[in-house]
Amino acid sequence: MKILIAAKKSSYELAHQYQNEDILLQLKDGAPAVAHLVPSHEEHSSNLEKIRSSLKTTTHSVDFLYRDALPNSISGYDVVLSAGGDGTVLDIASRLNDATTRLLSINSAPGFSVGFLCALSSDTYELIPKYLENENLFSHITRLNVKLDGVTLRPVLNDMLICHQNPAASSKYRLGRGADLLELTKVQKNSGIWISTAAGSTAAMLSAGGEAQALDDNRLQFKVREPYLAQDASSIDDHFFFEQDISVLSSMRRGKIFLDGPHTSFDFAIGSKVELSNTAPALRLSMSQAMLEKRARLQR
Repeated sequence: MKILIAAKKSSYELAHQYQNEDILLQLKDGAPAVAHLVPSHEEHSSNLEKIRSSLKTTTHSVDFLYRDALPNSISGYDVVLSAGGDGTVLDIASRLNDATTRLLSINSAPGFSVGFLCALSSDTYELIPKYLENENLFSHITRLNVKLDGVTLRPVLNDMLICHQNPAASSKYRLGRGADLLELTKVQKNSGIWISTAAGSTAAMLSAGGEAQALDDNRLQFKVREPYLAQDASSIDDHFFFEQDISVLSSMRRGKIFLDGPHTSFDFAIGSKVELSNTAPALRLSMSQAMLEKRARLQR
């Protein structure tokens, strides 16, 4: 078995690596805004060493890379261990373009990270060998397929945000069915729209007023953040689930698309079209009882 440990660098490490003078000065002065960086770094570093140590005696082939050294597409591994939080899981998942590699998600700093997508934490690291040997502890998770002006983008595990690049400006678009924009709606106006998978339904989607879905739900969810209520109410599609392909046609000169957080974005100018479906390769993600119980508490 070939294994890759893919780990984040802590904010403390990154501040030193890139010589962020503002953060370094505040750390030196003991400023409250950065007070969490040192203990968070220490917890992450300590637990990362435990994760690496747990695999030193294995007969498997084990590689180690930090997130900033990962290739755009990860291949050639049976299992990838993500050491970080949910952001690390999302980043690594976007680089796994098939449904064969298993992703074992581990929260390396649970005192400072939610780890909603993480199956293991600092008190369950001893279960790593069990996950490596048991494929039944991984589930196939639906991902969002995004095609922008005919080009397929990286698969989305959690959610996608479409909005104006200026958060104070209105987002304008039209909805259609399929690539041919059938049944095109009138122009809709709001502060932006979330599209999420079942996995991402407990994140921004839920905060925006959407619904938490079970992980085995293959439907995608669409939710307007803040509708423009002066428009004709009958023309507003503000919340719905879908399995068939839908398309969004931009009516914004400076629109933007964000995939799984703030780090991956694309321009969405007037006339651009994005096609959305649940046809991206599924992700084989590690599951745990604690992880499922956290989700269940949020489902209505």
